[in-house]
Amino acid sequence: MKRPTSYPFPLHQDHALPAGADEGVPACGTDLKRRVVNFLATRNRPALRQLEVEVEGGVVMLRGRVRSFYDKQLAQTCCGRVAGVRQVIDGIDVVPELMVGN
Repeated sequence: MKRPTSYPFPLHQDHALPAGADEGVPACGTDLKRRVVNFLATRNRPALRQLEVEVEGGVVMLRGRVRSFYDKQLAQTCCGRVAGVRQVIDGIDVVPELMVGN
């Protein structure tokens, strides 16, 4: 079997969104905030439901406290996956002894 010499797509893709990649995604901050909050709520981690979410111009600011670095990382990763999010700013504190939402 012969290997193709050129590919119709780049083999190593940059993870940054190209300009205009989120066209068609509503730019409304309240809609983006609603989608981020809903996505966090579906992760089956009660601590993520307690986080404060602020959105301005596609930038999501997360604030609050969680019990583990796993929850902190999960929150950041989940927010970054929502269409229209350009940047996630981390304001989450890890407090291991904190009893957040059981």
